[in-house]
Amino acid sequence: QVWKSRQQTLQLAQQREQQRQEKFQQTRIVAELNPASAATELNPDAGSASSESTALDLSLPTEQAEAKLVRREQREAKEKPISTLSKAQIVAAIEALTEALALGSIQTARKLDRELRGVDAKHAGLTAEQKDQLFEARSELVYLQGWAKWGGDVSRDELIKTLDEMPALELGPNELAKKVAALRERWKEMEATSGAASKELWERFDAACHLAYAPAALHFQQQAEQRKANLDLAEAALTALQASAAELLQGTPDWKKMANFCMQSQQDWKKLGHVDRKHKSRLDAAFDGCVHSVQQALDQRRAEEVIAREGLIAEVLALDPMQRSTTDQLKALQQRWQAQAAAVPLRRKDEQVLWDKYRAACDGIFAQRKQASGEADAQRRENLASKLAICAE
Repeated sequence: QVWKSRQQTLQLAQQREQQRQEKFQQTRIVAELNPASAATELNPDAGSASSESTALDLSLPTEQAEAKLVRREQREAKEKPISTLSKAQIVAAIEALTEALALGSIQTARKLDRELRGVDAKHAGLTAEQKDQLFEARSELVYLQGWAKWGGDVSRDELIKTLDEMPALELGPNELAKKVAALRERWKEMEATSGAASKELWERFDAACHLAYAPAALHFQQQAEQRKANLDLAEAALTALQASAAELLQGTPDWKKMANFCMQSQQDWKKLGHVDRKHKSRLDAAFDGCVHSVQQALDQRRAEEVIAREGLIAEVLALDPMQRSTTDQLKALQQRWQAQAAAVPLRRKDEQVLWDKYRAACDGIFAQRKQASGEADAQRRENLASKLAICAE
């Protein structure tokens, strides 16, 4: 029933438009044949009318309406902008308008129709066929716009229904925000394709969006408050770290405390939680600058310690396994190694590599001493057997 009603309305509008064009042409013909009468009809308030024009008004009651139509056309002609399109551009625009309507592209058709609104068909030199084509295209545009308006309202009702059902889906905050944003974007697309919605429909849609988005809004608000609290914690932690770094760099350095400071600071900083992006870069830069001053001094001392440990390994390799004092020398080197390891802790991978080299050097000394001891024992057993043989003899 709605479809039939809209179709009848559009047909009546097309008929009225056609009748208006016919009356307009008749009025122009009357104006050309009787200019005085046309002038009187165009200006009914300008002084007293002549008996001849009065008789004309009485004999032709429809001409007054036609003259009114002429005045309206002239008023619209003054209000609408004058087109600067050439005849070829006008013809091309009419063809494009017809093609856009055939494809159902109402938005493109509207744009072309606005361009053609400033065209005067008479002075543009259009043929009768081209004028008819333009008239039919505009009638078709009115028809399609009516359908687009109706279809847009149906689609908007579906969007509102989708929003009303969204709370029952129990979506996550991020997914909920994406879906509501997608529906709002869809509404904007309908504004371009189906025309503007009524104020009541827009208020219903906007209220449904706010209601569906409320859980996500609450979640994001809580996250923002948490980020603000994390910012306060980060600022306080940064102040404490700066004071500790300044204290460690003063006086005799405690390399073990400095190593613990650098490691523990990195772990604690990662546990502070997220902050707003606009603050994160500033805080990270300040943290890196604070730790870097301590880390730089520690790295320099560690490089020196690696060289010292390599020296201890070289001393082990230089020992003579056959000397009785070698064992005592190895014990002394082991004590020096442990003392240096306690005073200047290296990175775990560097410490492991050096320790493996040191143990390999010590094991080599002990292996050589064991082998030499075994050979001496064998020689002593041979000597014992020889002496026992002499004694028996």
